[in-house]
Amino acid sequence: MKKGKTEILKEWIAGHKYCYAMLYLVFYLVVFFVLDFTMEPKYILHCALDDRIPFCEYFIVFYFAWYPAFLLSLVWYMLRDKWDFQQLWFIMFIGITFCLICYVLFPNGLNLREEVPNRNIFCVLVNLVRGSASQTRSVFE
Repeated sequence: MKKGKTEILKEWIAGHKYCYAMLYLVFYLVVFFVLDFTMEPKYILHCALDDRIPFCEYFIVFYFAWYPAFLLSLVWYMLRDKWDFQQLWFIMFIGITFCLICYVLFPNGLNLREEVPNRNIFCVLVNLVRGSASQTRSVFE
């Protein structure tokens, strides 16, 4: 009898139990968004170098690219090599867990957001990420 795709997937996961580590992403995302929506920064971090760095709306591409690159690299190594996956998982998840702990113990933020006019699609994306729906709407009207 021919096996279905779900049966093959179940067998593969049963033979690769280390893949359950990816479930930590669910915990991380829940905690991240809870902190993002509930905690107000008490400490604004700033240095003189911040004022010298020019704003470049094109870097929003790299901001968006980080998320699939993060997830796809984990999936790639999960499917290819157990040892490499575990090493990458350990480094990435220790780092993001440390960041979550720092945010809870030392709620901080940045005040780098200058007004971004909607000159192009990149500016619109920056305003969407910042939550400036009113600024973004004007470009589409």
